[in-house]
Amino acid sequence: MSGTELPLSNFGKALYELGIKQITAHSPQAKGRIERLWNTFQDRLIAELRFSSITNIADANKMIAEGFISDYNRRFAVLPHEDGSACMPFDRSIDLGLVFSIRDTRRAGGGNTISYKGEIYTPEDEKSPVFVRGRILEVRETFDGAVYVIQNGMPVLMKKVFRAQKAIDIGVKKKAGVVSPHKPASDHPWRGGFKIKPAIYNNTQTGRG
Repeated sequence: MSGTELPLSNFGKALYELGIKQITAHSPQAKGRIERLWNTFQDRLIAELRFSSITNIADANKMIAEGFISDYNRRFAVLPHEDGSACMPFDRSIDLGLVFSIRDTRRAGGGNTISYKGEIYTPEDEKSPVFVRGRILEVRETFDGAVYVIQNGMPVLMKKVFRAQKAIDIGVKKKAGVVSPHKPASDHPWRGGFKIKPAIYNNTQTGRG
């Protein structure tokens, strides 16, 4: 929205699209509860696993789900000041595949295309809006590999453009080597040198009597 400062991380952008306010903690004091939680897990959980003689991930997950979490909550849970759920009803029109996606930006190229991960993409639907060449566009790649461009808030499904491969000469090219000097035959005129044969004129040609 105009005038709203969006978080720079993909996680923050996803929260914004879901209507969730992100409150960041800029000091250890603000993160006290979560820091105490990690400290408890790193200390108590390891001791519980060792006490139960658990040495593999499958048994550890089973113990955590069936006993550790309930026992932890019974000992350390704090009742909220206000009752009721803080959850909001989910808007079914939101495409979670696009929300939780890999996000990047690309500059629109000629022919209604973008370059992404070494491939050229163009809209799947030929009737899609035309990208303004040179404009920065948001690109999203879903976890199933689909690539979208967000144009005026609307997702445009993209497809790869087939590029003909250059013909490859599989023949072995001979390297240019040193040309051996040509030796003329023994009866070649060059071997005898150049001799000019004197011209013989008669009196008629010279005009003398």
